[in-house]
Amino acid sequence: MKKYIIAIVSIALTTAAGLSFATGGWQEPTSVTEFIIEGSPAGERIYVQFETDFNPDSCTGKQTQWKRIHGNTEKGKYLLSTVLSAKATGQTVIPLLYGCDDWGRPVIAGLWVQ
Repeated sequence: MKKYIIAIVSIALTTAAGLSFATGGWQEPTSVTEFIIEGSPAGERIYVQFETDFNPDSCTGKQTQWKRIHGNTEKGKYLLSTVLSAKATGQTVIPLLYGCDDWGRPVIAGLWVQ
């Protein structure tokens, strides 16, 4: 009986611990509707809006429909180029979202263009 209780408690703790981590991932196919490159000199704030509003990590900031690209990184520059291309050509994209930025908005970790 004691073994069963320990097993149940272990499963419950493992499940609860898993809930505290980011649950983002690849989303459904959608399209880019808008993007904004904010005015900071470093270019670290680029936001994208998709036709479908994804928020897999339940970010709680204002205007979570805007998804963040860290534009001052190498990866961010590639992501911006991909967003520009997808918007200009009307291609379908699948965003990879993980976590929330310092303003409580979802972060784009990858972008799959179809």
